[in-house]
Amino acid sequence: MNTDNPKKLPPNLRIITRSVRDRVYEALLKLILSGHLRPGHRLDMDELAKQLGVSRTPLNEALQRLAQTGMVEVKPRSGTFISQIDAATTVENFRFRQVLEVGATPMVIEALGPSSLKHLHALNNQMAELAPTISTADQAVAFLEMDQAFHAAIMDLPGNTVLSANYHRAGVILQVMRMQRFHSGNAYEQVVGEHTNILNALTSR
Repeated sequence: MNTDNPKKLPPNLRIITRSVRDRVYEALLKLILSGHLRPGHRLDMDELAKQLGVSRTPLNEALQRLAQTGMVEVKPRSGTFISQIDAATTVENFRFRQVLEVGATPMVIEALGPSSLKHLHALNNQMAELAPTISTADQAVAFLEMDQAFHAAIMDLPGNTVLSANYHRAGVILQVMRMQRFHSGNAYEQVVGEHTNILNALTSR
């Protein structure tokens, strides 16, 4: 009997795809960030599934994921609601994210390479181009998604899935509050400047 381990498959044969659940999650998050689904709104599950063109299963799975981030609240016998996020919750998430960033710094520096820096610079350059032109909710959402991608790319460098998952959860609520706070190009350009400082610090490590 042959007990040899199978040979490792070539990397180009690996199948990478996003599930329907992931796409539904991203669609719902955009609807929340853009204000289409407002805090306190009760979700009509059947109508929402119909409009998104999916069955209830991936919708329920996406909502469970949003509930884990605190974006939606499931009330027994009442329904599923978009969460009312208060200032205290925002501060708690911001401080938790800071703790993760500080704790992960040695691992990030160890894992950082030229290709990672190039990717981060490219993201920040895209944000710098978009920042002075933002005038609609959709543009603001696109900017915040790039901001989240920038920070996630840094925190994903150590390859620690627990770290990445918790960092993402904390960042989602902050996206909502930033969407409510940002009203001018200067605020967006300030974020780009903060990213530039981060990149300078990483480059001179």
